[in-house]
Amino acid sequence: MTAAVDLASVAHCNVNCTRLERSLAFYRDTLGLGTSTHTNPEPQDGSGFGIDGPAAWDAWMMHDHRGPFSAPVVDLLEWLVPTPIGQPHDDPAGAGLAALRFVVPSLAAFAERLAPEHVVRAEPTSMAIVDPDGVRLFLTEGEVASIEYRGVTVNCTDVAASSEWYQRVFGLSVHEPAAASGEAFGAPPGPKARLALPGWADGFSICLEQATPGTRGLAEANRVGIFRMAFIVTDIDEGHRRLVDHGVECFSPPVTLDMGPEVPIDGLRALFFPDPDGACLELIESVR
Repeated sequence: MTAAVDLASVAHCNVNCTRLERSLAFYRDTLGLGTSTHTNPEPQDGSGFGIDGPAAWDAWMMHDHRGPFSAPVVDLLEWLVPTPIGQPHDDPAGAGLAALRFVVPSLAAFAERLAPEHVVRAEPTSMAIVDPDGVRLFLTEGEVASIEYRGVTVNCTDVAASSEWYQRVFGLSVHEPAAASGEAFGAPPGPKARLALPGWADGFSICLEQATPGTRGLAEANRVGIFRMAFIVTDIDEGHRRLVDHGVECFSPPVTLDMGPEVPIDGLRALFFPDPDGACLELIESVR
């Protein structure tokens, strides 16, 4: 039996925006996240992202009250080369990375901070909102000190098959399904599953929900919306071998990415590949 990729944790979900300063203000001042790492490298080879040509961006890592190294973060990014294109799926059940999920202490208190154009639906137990580019964010209420980033919704054309794939390839375990974010945005009810790594202490989970048949994840690296979900591994070459053994076709072999002058490391090794519905996933080798 092929061994699962040995994941250490979830690093981040990447949200591509059209104007970084506008989105930064929303995620910081309205959502309540903090800024940590700023990445703004010079143009470099974009083949690791599936880009034919150079790639350059300006981005901030956004963390909740637990800090940038204790829980997953949001990688809020504006592409400079190539420039941003398109928009998130019009269809809330479109396949791929569909919504970021947060828990807040009080939905009523949080609602007071939102402009009406950001609210899609407000219910007693959940709230469906969008960021300035229409990226979907799903909030529920819980016993937390402040807003916490708790997961991502991935729409799948076959939830059972994708659940088996995520368990087999990454060793994730099955948990009780969470509230369906897609239904809050107007998608029809359907099967769902919730997965997490055994022992994850940050509460982050991957929520699989039913996608519209025939749709695919928005695969272009510079398309506005949620582009990729990144995991930390200790050995990216071994991770690559195990992905290949599981029949996963990566965009390229592992690449070394320059993170820009404000990040004091000599490159970051990363590997990009799709899930069964084309959602982009990433392995990042931990920096020792």
